[in-house]
Formats: sequence, structure tokens, C-alpha cells
Amino acid sequence: MENLIKRFFTFANGSYTMFAAKSNMKDGRDSPQIAPSVIFLSLILMVLLKKRSLLKLDQFMRTDAAKRFLGRDIGRGSQRLVAVSDSTIARSLSTYSLTPLRRYLKSVYINANRDGKCKIDVCGRKLKAVCVDGSQFGGFYGCVLQSLGEANLLLDIERTTGKGKELPTTRKMLERVFHNYGDGFVDLFLLDALYKDKKTINLINSHKSHALVKTEETRLTIIQDAHGLFTHWGDHPGVDGVEHMKGFDVDRMCEYELWSCGSFEHPGVGKTMKVTHVKEDYIKEDRHEDFWVLCTDESLSGLQMRELGHIRWRIENNGFKALDEQTNCDHVMLMLFIGWNLLLLFNLEDIRKGYEHAKWTLDFLSELLLMWFYVEYHALS
Repeated sequence: MENLIKRFFTFANGSYTMFAAKSNMKDGRDSPQIAPSVIFLSLILMVLLKKRSLLKLDQFMRTDAAKRFLGRDIGRGSQRLVAVSDSTIARSLSTYSLTPLRRYLKSVYINANRDGKCKIDVCGRKLKAVCVDGSQFGGFYGCVLQSLGEANLLLDIERTTGKGKELPTTRKMLERVFHNYGDGFVDLFLLDALYKDKKTINLINSHKSHALVKTEETRLTIIQDAHGLFTHWGDHPGVDGVEHMKGFDVDRMCEYELWSCGSFEHPGVGKTMKVTHVKEDYIKEDRHEDFWVLCTDESLSGLQMRELGHIRWRIENNGFKALDEQTNCDHVMLMLFIGWNLLLLFNLEDIRKGYEHAKWTLDFLSELLLMWFYVEYHALS
């Protein structure tokens, strides 16, 4: 069987220049004994090997294998030399420079996008899309940006003081993201009902991307206008511009019906928007969904808008929850994002030979990486 930890480091250094990036890491400590680059690599290991707290990482970094990995087992007194402790991490992170971390996250995204891993197929149309959402991370609340594709990469986070502050915090993050990644770096920003405000939508449009909002709120003027049209369209089905469709979603096991039309005005928004109304009945459970999707890209079909409304929730299911399961840590989010993104991308590599009869999950991959880490650095010798 292939040595997976060795394969990972070859992958991360070759395709994503991880070891080159570590030399650019900085913090504000004066003449530290443990360099910022060591902190960086230690936290990458925290995600890869599923060390679900800084204390568990501290305990792991005291092992001979971890010391050998970092080259800190050489010379006299090496038995007492700690590679990196949780208190050292805390001191480093309090002054850690975020700019090199964001620069490296961008580099990972660009390389993954180049390899075709950052596009989604939406009913036959390939799109580059990101989700924006706020979430509670243990001790703080933050707004997060996540790309969608084969690997759902976490790209940036902006802290906020709590609910009610999401909108200005998100706009601050978006301004930085467009500055770093460039105008139009994705086709669509997928948003929930909170981001229906004109400032957020206009900000996204001004940087040559489109905004898509999923909501159940029916009091919006644009939705009331669309609802009036769709209701009367039933009496006059020949009205031009209204798309009506019924179908069955095999993946979600639900019947759906949708109505869709463009050229609606959303007060204060500089572009007209397409509106889609979706109703769903799930056959295996007593569940009914009734929601609306608004989008400034009026070339999308109603069926595509419905699908994008569902994809919008990936940031919850495949972003926050999955990362929390891997680390259970509400600190050092940008560094954890880096480790998480590299783990997701490595999981897409051809690395499963010899494990065909195992149930392959990220948890299983982390266990394999830990086993091969000990083998590679001779902790069992």
C-alpha cells in the first residue's frame, strides 16, 4: 500500500506549494524559539490528523514522530524539547499576520480552479459559484465565504460581534474578497434571505458577479409582484415570459412545481431580477417546502434557480458542520481553512488503492494519514 502521508506532502508541496508558503508566515513575537512556520505546519496537521482541540494537538506535538517531522529531535535535551504547545500557539496567533494566510488560500483556490475542481454543474450549465453565510463558531460569530465544486473550499472569514451585525460584516468581507480575487472571479454569489438588501446585491453586481437569494419571505414587493403574475397566469396560461414546470426530483425524492419569470424590479437594486417560486412535496416524509429564488442573472432557467436554491445549503452541511466535526475548534479559522481545503483536494486524488473494501470517509482518511505519519517518522521503532 502507498504511504499516504508521504503522498500528501508530495501533493501539497507540488500542486499547492505548501512548504514554500510556510516560509512566508509571520507573527508579532520577538525572536521566537518556535517559528510561525512551525505553528502553520502544526495546525495543518491538526486538521489532517483530526486532532479535535489545541490540547490534543499539544499532546500529539510532544511525540517523537512530530518532533522528527519538524526536525526538533536533534541535539542534546531533545527528550524535553516540545515541538509546539497550545500556549505557544495562543501567543503566536494573537499576533499572527492574516495577509499571508489569505494569499495562500487564494493560491489554493486558483490552482484548484485551474484543475476544474471549483465549478458546479447546474442542470447542464457549468458555473463558478460561492456561498456566503454567517455561523456561530464556539466563542465567536463569523461570516464565511465558501466556493462550490468537487471540493467545497473555504476561502475567507470575517468576525462579527454577533447576530444583527452580519450585513456590514459580510460587505466588508466581500470588498476584501473582490480586491484579492478580482472582479467577476465567480459567476454567482448564493445568499440566504438575510442578504436580500439592496446594498449587498448592488455591491456584488458592481464587481461583475450575480447575486442569487433564496427566501421564504413573501412580504417583499418583488415577490408580491411575481406572486400576482403567477396567480393570474393560471387563468391566462398564454401570458408570455412565464415558465411553468412540474417534475419529480429523484435525488431528493420529492415532487415539485415551479413558476419563473424575469424583468422584476427589486427596490433599490440597479438590475432587474428573475423570480422563481418553488413548491415541493417529499414522498418519504411529511414535509412540504415553499420558497422563492431571486437572481440578477436572468439567463438562468427556473429549474436551474431551484437547484441553486438547494445548493445554497452546502455551506452549512459541507462547510461549517464538516469542519467542526474534524477539528471542534473555534480558533485559528484561516489556518484551519487551509488544512481543510488541502484535505478535501487530496481526497479527490487517486489514493484508494488497497482500501476498496473499506467505507471511505474523511474520518477514515485521517486515520490512515495518522497511521502513515507514525510509520514515516518511525515513532513505533
